[in-house]
Amino acid sequence: MHTLHSGRGRYVLLHPQEGTKSRIETFVVGHDIAKGEKLQWIVDGGIFKASYLLPDQGSSNSDGLLISETVVPGFEFSDHDFMTPQILSEWVTEEQAKELNWLVRND
Repeated sequence: MHTLHSGRGRYVLLHPQEGTKSRIETFVVGHDIAKGEKLQWIVDGGIFKASYLLPDQGSSNSDGLLISETVVPGFEFSDHDFMTPQILSEWVTEEQAKELNWLVRND
């Protein structure tokens, strides 16, 4: 369970799908619920996620994004994976991989 405390951002989720490329989901987290922004959302295990800042309402700047995560039954760092170029190319089309390359951790 993710909970927004302050700021605005765009979330990108990659949902694995059997026998096909991933489903890409994107939404805005923020305090303007009337415009469809989310204050809380759930991200199940096995889904890659990323986010980036959006300008605060009424501004062209961002003061950041503060989110907390409640993890059940508990977080184990050994279960955490970063997106790699190989995983990205397996999960999405070549065109999508170019657009989403910013998700990849390059060590």
